[in-house]
Amino acid sequence: MLKQLYLIIILTFCAVFAQAEEVKGHVFDDNNQPIIGANVYWEGTQQGTTTDVDGAFELKTRKSTNKLVVSYIGYETFVMPVTNTDEPLVIKLKGEVALEEVVISERKIGTIASRTSVLQTQKITYDELCRAACCNLAESFETNPSVDVSYADAATGARQIKLLGLAGTYVQMLTENYPNFRGAASLYGLDYVPGAYVQYTYNLNDKLILLGGIRADYSSLYDFFVTPRVHIKYNPFDWFHVRASAGKGFRTANILAENNFLLSSSRKMNIADNLDQEEAWNTGVNLSFYIPLFGKELTLTGEWYYTNFLKQVVVDMDSDAHAVSFYNLDGKSYSNSFQVEATYPFFRGFTLTAAYRYTDAKTDYRNAEGVTQRLKKPLVSDYKALATASYQTPLKKWQFDLTGQFNGGGRMPTPDATNPLWKPNFNAYTVVNAQITKYFRRWSVYVGAENLFD
Repeated sequence: MLKQLYLIIILTFCAVFAQAEEVKGHVFDDNNQPIIGANVYWEGTQQGTTTDVDGAFELKTRKSTNKLVVSYIGYETFVMPVTNTDEPLVIKLKGEVALEEVVISERKIGTIASRTSVLQTQKITYDELCRAACCNLAESFETNPSVDVSYADAATGARQIKLLGLAGTYVQMLTENYPNFRGAASLYGLDYVPGAYVQYTYNLNDKLILLGGIRADYSSLYDFFVTPRVHIKYNPFDWFHVRASAGKGFRTANILAENNFLLSSSRKMNIADNLDQEEAWNTGVNLSFYIPLFGKELTLTGEWYYTNFLKQVVVDMDSDAHAVSFYNLDGKSYSNSFQVEATYPFFRGFTLTAAYRYTDAKTDYRNAEGVTQRLKKPLVSDYKALATASYQTPLKKWQFDLTGQFNGGGRMPTPDATNPLWKPNFNAYTVVNAQITKYFRRWSVYVGAENLFD
């Protein structure tokens, strides 16, 4: 009997002790409605619980703190010290917290330069192409400092895209002089059989990346040939990236398809036999700076590229003003291109890009007497400066674009000595384009003008 009495006393004491180690209560709103799922926890700890469908909660006490925190989305957070755990708590959260309207808007980037790619790549978005959407796709590149757009055929108005002082045939993937965007298949002409390719990538903590590759191909016209390539990317700091590349390239010239615009020039066409497959080495260095400035980022880019032709099919319009000759290179042909570019968003919606490029492209030409002379490539400007500004109003209602190109002079094909029909050189010239765009929900309308002030 005495043992049973001791057992009852012990059990009763444990139950009372357990009750004393818990705090209970209910959480209501201003209308005395229970709040379901309110967070209840001890301040400065991760010990907590949530209220049930009746707004009730139970939580064990902590010796380290007695401050109870109750919070719920849309209500002010409630903090109270708990000194008595015998009585259930009744907690009321103060009315709903009214949040002011927040409008988040951001302008899409026109040209995206990859910071992670080992290759220097730029993605020109739809918005960038529409900044100069005048007459054709080629003219949409006129806001890009790296691209030159020139007339390839005055009779039809066809345009040609040039890069690094090289004609479009060297910088585009073409089939019968038409752009070809069929992925890997566009790398091969009809006379090629794909060969083997090996690539190795070394990555040191994303600071130093080395990518090397070599490719072997077979041509039914030119037999086997090997194309090596190496790319290096080094990031000494987050705001400074260095890229370098070197490699070899081969190309088969398609004389008539690539130069069909000359058929309307009244020039006699002289095509030599056994034209070589073109072969060139290309090297380049790119420095990119991303500098924080007044809460925004100033992007500076400097790059140099050099292309040296070992073999080339020369398009000679200098030896005879009334003819054009195609023959294998006998001497040297190269292109040097140096460019600096700066982009800065001065204020919300407004971005300014300025760039300057110098080009030195020369080829050895052979005259009628067989004498070779090194001349600048015709119809290539010595330099190009560009400034392009774009402003987009909040919520993308209106957009205003202004682009100025300042092109240096250059050499014309050698005119006839006795009856010159054109000057031996062309002067520097300026082209200013402007465009205003009005955006609607699903469509837009624009008005633009080319070659202003001239």
